[in-house]
Amino acid sequence: MTSSAPHLHQASTRADLIDWGTQPNVLEGASHSAGRLVHK
Repeated sequence: MTSSAPHLHQASTRADLIDWGTQPNVLEGASHSAGRLVHK
């Protein structure tokens, strides 16, 4: 399947992601995210 949407290959091993910190209102446990804004 082809797509024109932005895609980050090998996201789990990228070093250039931005730390978004802990996520509010989690259902269980601690949730922490990192990523990169590709479209706004």
